[in-house]
Amino acid sequence: MMNNNELAILYRRVSTDHQDNSMELQEHLNAEYCQRLGLPVLAQAYEDPDVSGSIWFNERTGGNALLVRLQFGDIKHL
Repeated sequence: MMNNNELAILYRRVSTDHQDNSMELQEHLNAEYCQRLGLPVLAQAYEDPDVSGSIWFNERTGGNALLVRLQFGDIKHL
């Protein structure tokens, strides 16, 4: 059952390139979660590879782009 009022957006981040498959695993698990709940997912995913968690979200390239996208007001799940 697809819930079109509950649009989801995917964000993924790893702090180093030594975290093998972490970005792919995050994407897979997030997509699986959305599918299980019947949530449509925005085609564009946002990501910050090789970015420390100590960097403020709005100072990350992907994080900042995601915050800008959220201003449309149609995303209900992150």
